[in-house]
Amino acid sequence: MTDPTPTERPFFARLHRLEDWLLTLFVVALIVLAGLQIVLRNVFDGGFTWADPVLRMLVLWSAMLGAMIAARDDQHIGLDFIHRLVDGVKLRIARVIALGFA
Repeated sequence: MTDPTPTERPFFARLHRLEDWLLTLFVVALIVLAGLQIVLRNVFDGGFTWADPVLRMLVLWSAMLGAMIAARDDQHIGLDFIHRLVDGVKLRIARVIALGFA
């Protein structure tokens, strides 16, 4: 019997699901709150004073969470030419360095 990969372990599967849901919640909150702010400012000449700082924080957290999820799923921006130049141990080292920066 082989040892399950980290993505097959129940803890990591739940953690990944939580990360995905959290990112979805952040993006939906961004859309709703930004849309509401636009309507309140243009139609009612008002708005929430706290919305702009919250929107900035949500953008930053969404970017960080999205980058983490992209790195987890190996969908982050990478340098393809390294795969053509090196192989074996050097490729593994380059991959570890790239994932460290991601």
